[in-house]
Amino acid sequence: MRWHAAGDPAGPINVNLADVGDWAEMDDGGVVYTGALFSDTWQLSWTTTVHDGPAPSLESLLTVTNHSDDDRWFTTGTTWESPQSEVGQRMVDLASSVTLMNLDFAGDATLQSAPDEALIGGYLSDQQIASIFAPIYTLHATGPFAVAIDTASSSASGSMEPGGSMGYWSGFLLSGGDTVTFSTTMSAAAIPAPGALGLLLIAAARGRGRRRGTRRCLS
Repeated sequence: MRWHAAGDPAGPINVNLADVGDWAEMDDGGVVYTGALFSDTWQLSWTTTVHDGPAPSLESLLTVTNHSDDDRWFTTGTTWESPQSEVGQRMVDLASSVTLMNLDFAGDATLQSAPDEALIGGYLSDQQIASIFAPIYTLHATGPFAVAIDTASSSASGSMEPGGSMGYWSGFLLSGGDTVTFSTTMSAAAIPAPGALGLLLIAAARGRGRRRGTRRCLS
């Protein structure tokens, strides 16, 4: 995970989720990571789940709170280095629900993307494949303790290299004293090669023929 808060003298932070916070293996083979980072002007917390396999997926619940009085830019990215060795096309599905909350007794909360970038981009092997919440994206929560929610999804195909990575990035401006939560999911299912797809269709047709023949013998 990479994290950058504008105006923070510590600069960008690059951490391995297995080394920060807690992690645990789940019954279905996935691994879930939880943790939080704090400073005087911001708070970051996450719950990130990784599933390996033919259709690897990355899911995260990420919450950012701007404790300062000023609007601030934040950048966060979660990247998983895939252990898979095969090369091939992938169908990438990227979806997110964004929840913005005004934590003050007055005023509004505002979330805004960079002028030339979508709010969230999905990547395979460092190449952007999909994006959601096109620029310039803005979300407002109007009134004391108001909440605004928006959702978006996108699908696209791309190539995943051996030992490559998958992940998503987000850069945004968050108003002072407010909080935003991203619930984001990305999956990268393998796309069968045309020859393999033809063999699958032939096998399916033969299977249907055998089932019809069985029914005739029993009737």
